[in-house]
Amino acid sequence: MVAAAVSMFLNARRSSASAGSERAASPQLLIPVALVVGLITGVVGVGGGFLIVPALVLLGGVAMKQAVGTSLLVIAMNCASGFAGYIGRVAIPWTFVLSFIAVAAIGILVGTSLARRVPQRALKQAFAVFLIAMGTLILIQNRKAFTADKTTRSARGAAR
Repeated sequence: MVAAAVSMFLNARRSSASAGSERAASPQLLIPVALVVGLITGVVGVGGGFLIVPALVLLGGVAMKQAVGTSLLVIAMNCASGFAGYIGRVAIPWTFVLSFIAVAAIGILVGTSLARRVPQRALKQAFAVFLIAMGTLILIQNRKAFTADKTTRSARGAAR
């Protein structure tokens, strides 16, 4: 995430001088990246925009605003396929889910309206900051897993 954020931030600076000159997507590069994003999404349940958007912008040469729209479609398809895999196997709290969808839809409409007024460079830089913040938050939330793993290994080594 940090590498994607740095690359996105630097790309925003470079692309401001050459706005509108996006390069064509390379299927040889995007296919393995899409496969990895799909695997991460399927296994861990994450991936969404913070992986898809940088992949589209940095590797596919897609403009930021188009990458956001495209990622929303990809996320919707990923969600539908993931949901299909879980339906009937887990209890779904429908009231919560439908409430969340309604509020998220309002957020999407507001965000779409705002995105029309924000320059592409600013979107890329804001997204880069968001990636760093999310990466930091994920590391903080999972720090116990890293220390617990070391403690477990140390205990196993001492037992031998």
